[in-house]
Amino acid sequence: MKLKMAQNSLFGILMRSRWWVSFAVAAVVALIGALLVPKVYMVLGALAGFPFFVVGCIAAWKQWGQPSPAQVEFRLASLAAMSWPEFSQQVEAAYQREGHEVTRLKGAAADFQVTKAGRTVLLSCKRWKANRVGVEPLRELQAAMDAHEAQGGIYLALGEMTEGAKEFAEKNAVVVVQGLALASLLPSAKK
Repeated sequence: MKLKMAQNSLFGILMRSRWWVSFAVAAVVALIGALLVPKVYMVLGALAGFPFFVVGCIAAWKQWGQPSPAQVEFRLASLAAMSWPEFSQQVEAAYQREGHEVTRLKGAAADFQVTKAGRTVLLSCKRWKANRVGVEPLRELQAAMDAHEAQGGIYLALGEMTEGAKEFAEKNAVVVVQGLALASLLPSAKK
């Protein structure tokens, strides 16, 4: 069973923030907690910051080895400046580094067939520079997935996805790779 945290709860916001923010909040809450209670209970008051410390530890673990927000921004800008041949070579090389067998496909719906451990997914990334991605390219990818009998699909995008596109992707086994995930996938766009 996977627990889901509310997107805009304090802990949800702290999980998306840099790890040190949670530690700073933990220190402030612990200090206030220790100062507001009688001296006998000072340790218990200081423990009020413990949940924030735990969130900081989880955030640090998740962020370990990931690029900073500035590095992500730089990498995404570098990707946006690439031509299609450069970008497609970067994508192909990234999946091959991860041990996938990559086959280029002809057609508008999917650009690559990616296979690993008997699982085949189709990857679409030709429209990676689009500012806003709607449902139509995802429908095309879904049709190609059905035609190739693929177990899933991956759509790479720099731009925002419409709500309809997000819902379609969730319902149809299409993983959307953008932002931090895209910057981490293509390390040659490093600073």
